[in-house]
Amino acid sequence: MRISCWLLTCAVVPILLVAGCGGGGGGGVSFTLAAIDPAVSDDLAGGDTVTITGTNFVSAEVVSVTFGGVAATNPVVLSETEMTVQTPPAPGGVPQSVTVVVTSTRGGTEQIDDGYTYASSGPNPLTISPASFTPTGAEDFTITGTNLGPLGGQSTVIFAGVGSVTGDVSANGQTLTGRAPVSNGVPPAGPITVTVDTGAATADVPGPVTYPFTGPLPMATGVPGQTQGNASQPVRLADGFAALCTCGLNGTWGDADDDIRIVRGPPNAVQILSVPPRGAPGTVVGFLSATNSVPAVLGPDAFCVYTIGAAAGPGYVLVTNARTAPVADIFAHPFINAAPIAALGPSRIGFMTAGMDTLFGPLAGGNLGDDLMVMDFNLALTPPAVTIAGGGAGRVPLAGHADVTPGLANFTIPFTADGDTVIVMGSGADAVPRNADDTFTSVILSAGTGFLRVGSPFLLGRPIALSATLFAAPGAGPNGTFGNNDDTLEVYSYGAVWTATTFSLGQAISFPAAVVPYARAGNGIVVVVAAPTAILVYTNPLQGSNTTIPFAGTALLASLGNGELVAFGPGFDLTVRTGDDVAFHIDGAAAQGAFSLVPNHFQAIALLTDADRAFAISPGGDGVFQTADDVFEVFQVRALGAARSATRLPISALPAARVMGTVPFVPIGPGWGLLQSTGTNTIWGDLDDQLILVDY
Repeated sequence: MRISCWLLTCAVVPILLVAGCGGGGGGGVSFTLAAIDPAVSDDLAGGDTVTITGTNFVSAEVVSVTFGGVAATNPVVLSETEMTVQTPPAPGGVPQSVTVVVTSTRGGTEQIDDGYTYASSGPNPLTISPASFTPTGAEDFTITGTNLGPLGGQSTVIFAGVGSVTGDVSANGQTLTGRAPVSNGVPPAGPITVTVDTGAATADVPGPVTYPFTGPLPMATGVPGQTQGNASQPVRLADGFAALCTCGLNGTWGDADDDIRIVRGPPNAVQILSVPPRGAPGTVVGFLSATNSVPAVLGPDAFCVYTIGAAAGPGYVLVTNARTAPVADIFAHPFINAAPIAALGPSRIGFMTAGMDTLFGPLAGGNLGDDLMVMDFNLALTPPAVTIAGGGAGRVPLAGHADVTPGLANFTIPFTADGDTVIVMGSGADAVPRNADDTFTSVILSAGTGFLRVGSPFLLGRPIALSATLFAAPGAGPNGTFGNNDDTLEVYSYGAVWTATTFSLGQAISFPAAVVPYARAGNGIVVVVAAPTAILVYTNPLQGSNTTIPFAGTALLASLGNGELVAFGPGFDLTVRTGDDVAFHIDGAAAQGAFSLVPNHFQAIALLTDADRAFAISPGGDGVFQTADDVFEVFQVRALGAARSATRLPISALPAARVMGTVPFVPIGPGWGLLQSTGTNTIWGDLDDQLILVDY
């Protein structure tokens, strides 16, 4: 019997090895799954403890469990028939039923199809921080709770009576972060309700949230001592940050209370910060220029401003740490002229200077040809170190006269396309700009070598860079008068040396000095306004051929890049501020245009754009600025044929502010920007000047 039993046992063993796979392969012991309890949860983030029942868990050596392919945590086998695990987050962070798979060492795998259900019961917000916002909102907030949205995705947060924003959901669905909105209207004076909307369900955050906000947007922020024009035009540093200059509380430029300001706005809390000199907290920079203190931006945290100087004389101010703790270092530089400083890269500036010989102008008469100065900063040092770029003790020779006319109309202000090749236009030996002996000078700083090409006659202004080696600008032609039939397009290209090529434009359009009748459309394309009824698109300026797009009336161009521009004009009646004024979107690559009606548009405003929009100020139906029907206009121009008014914000929504039509709007961050205002008295440079924060 004992032998027979042994023989029987031996005969059965191979059968058990095959049948004991449990559906998953060799280990020697089969196991089964019966149920999961609980089998439903409303927590998409997982972390619930569930019990799995079945047979032979110990014998089969169960080792892991997955829910929809995601590993559970803390698997504990309690007995042959029972084990526990903690559920993982729902795959993809969305409600669903998943297959539960149990894996063993000796028994392979078993599964229960649709064995566990993640069933969201909606968001469960518990707290919000902060619970009280500044008057303009736009601060970081954090909401805590559970099921606050798709795991690692986004949900909408609604601030009742203020606005809504999109927030980021954490990987476990327990936090939701974002930035509070800036109001477009007048929110309730008391507490407001904050609601989380996941797209599938909504829930309110317990407890009140306050916005102690008393005024509408566009919202005015007091910045006294501004002036119409270049000196206090805000300049964008980075999203949410801008820089500008003011003449201070006394309303007079060039004295000790002139100030540099940093605007910190959405998506941060809106603040206006002074920039103190290094080592002098609580003071202001002082001694800025009325016409040329335009910040030259070196990057998101640094910029330069021209100063007439105090006892040390003229020079420049370098502001660093602009977004965190702005501080100014003041550098005197003898013989710097009043022309604006130009940013030539993230740590380089250029400006015109009489140099050590104290002489501007042609090389004859004792001028050493040192009228252009280029300087580099080491911004990593405290205070920053200054070195002179290029060769010859840092003075870059400029053959010919340097145009020292103050203001942005100065076509001798240096510019660059690649940071290493610096371009300067000169007035030639006769010291008269925009005539037959004008010059084009390029300096390659790394080589310390200058290349000069005479033969850039009658230029209207500085060429625009189409690439690192290609520049173009319209010229007045041999008669020296812009706006008649001998006007030209000047194209400068670099191979082994610079060459200049001239093409006939026919009749171009004469503009005020602050308005340029040509623009870069991207990808080597340049667009020129020619004659009262045409825009010329040069898709290959080196060949000189162009496509004519009919346009009614003198156009104002603003480049969007990527081959696109927007233009505004008076329409076919050739009269501005009438009902047929138009916006015109130009696709440079296709040489096509599309019109959109913009009644009562003001002709002479400077246009500024962000990536998708162009902005303008309209005097409204009465055609008169500084009246109650003035309108700030936002034009969506990204898609061809979509040059349309996206938003019209009545400036009269802010009774305390009036805006001059020639003051541009500066986009500073996504969906908001700055307008300058004279305040109620319509006088620039006094105590009631304001900045208007426009949320579009």
